[in-house]
Amino acid sequence: MDMQPKRRTNLERRIDIPLAFQLVLLLRTRKEALYLCTRSSLALRIAILCELSVEHVLELRNGVVKVIKAPERNISKDFAHKISEISLNPRDLLEYLNGERGRLAGVENLRKKIYSEMQSKGLIRVSKGVIFNKIRIQNADIWQNIYEKIIYEVQNSRISKESIILLTCLNYVNTMESLLLQCNESTASLIVQQMSEIKKRIQNKQYAPEDSLMYQFLSFMII
Repeated sequence: MDMQPKRRTNLERRIDIPLAFQLVLLLRTRKEALYLCTRSSLALRIAILCELSVEHVLELRNGVVKVIKAPERNISKDFAHKISEISLNPRDLLEYLNGERGRLAGVENLRKKIYSEMQSKGLIRVSKGVIFNKIRIQNADIWQNIYEKIIYEVQNSRISKESIILLTCLNYVNTMESLLLQCNESTASLIVQQMSEIKKRIQNKQYAPEDSLMYQFLSFMII
């Protein structure tokens, strides 16, 4: 990919929408079962928790996840409030926050909240059905920006924490199919290779101590 300096600079900038929203856009137009706690439900929760750790809203202290400052994004505030009331390790915390319905402890109806906010911002459109909802991308430009940023980072071996989170979530939900189908063969091969390196890093715990919480959350999607 031969890009002009201005274009390169744009791709190196952080995309200013939550990672959970970016994940929804990368999963593209699809049908999704109502109410069930699916792989996408778990991946969205982990994306939010990882983003909170990257933004230093959450820290791991003596093996317990703690809130150290208030989050700025609306979608993160439920998480911070729940976490501030308890003292749990990352695994128990994720179990505590999981589930779409019928759990007093969990962040309920997370997908509905995310889709509602994204719809109000003109990012997606949700067509409601009896068993399934259909989620359609409304803003293809933002999808393109997210996609190109990941591709640029992979091709230049400069993968950001945000892209590591998104790739791991996509790999867990649908083995990155929604991303790989948009790529040519050589780019798809690079992405698969990058994901393999991310897996090894997580499994072998080859990461900086300050990134430990993010990678511990991601480890629950490595199967």
